[in-house]
Amino acid sequence: MFETEDAPLVDLIDEARSVESNDAAAMNELVRRFEPLARSVVGRMQPNRNDYEDVLNGARWGIICAVRKHDGRAEGFTSYVTRYMRGEAFRALERVTSRDLLPGDEALSEPSAQPAEPDVPDVPLHALSIDQRDLLHRHYWQDQTYAGIARCDGVSLSAIRQRMMTIHRVLRPLVVEAVAA
Repeated sequence: MFETEDAPLVDLIDEARSVESNDAAAMNELVRRFEPLARSVVGRMQPNRNDYEDVLNGARWGIICAVRKHDGRAEGFTSYVTRYMRGEAFRALERVTSRDLLPGDEALSEPSAQPAEPDVPDVPLHALSIDQRDLLHRHYWQDQTYAGIARCDGVSLSAIRQRMMTIHRVLRPLVVEAVAA
C-alpha cells in the first residue's frame, strides 16, 4: 500500500497489477494521476453534456484496463493508457448514443395499434456520404461487427469506431428532429 503520493509510476503500476495485494489504493492513485488526461480525451470527443460523466467513467475504466494489461514499464505508459482511455470512452459514448436513440418510457406505455413493427421515423440519410451510408448498412442491416468491417476494409477497429461516432454525431440531431415532427 502506498503511503505517499510521490510514488514512482512504475511502482504504482506494479503494485496495482499485483495479484497478491490487489491494491485498490495504488489503482486509485493511478486513476487520480491520469484524471486530467482522461478529461482531456473526453473533452476532445465533445459528448453531450448529459453524457459527459458516463463517457468520463469509460475513460477511467480505460485506465484500469491499461494498468492490468501493461507490461509494467513506465516508458510509453502515457501513450498506452491514452489509447485505452480513448477506446473505452468511445465504447461508453456508443452505449449512451444508442440508449438516447431508443424510445422513451412514455412511448412504451402507450397502446400500439400494430405491436409487431414500431413506427420508425424517416431519417434523412442524405446528410451522410455514400461511404457513411455503406458503413451504416453493413453494421445495422447486415449485422456486421465493427471488427469484421475493419478486417474487410483493411483498417483499424479504432478507425471504424471513429467513423461510426462521426455518423452518430451527424444523425443525432436529425433523428431528434424527425421524432419530434
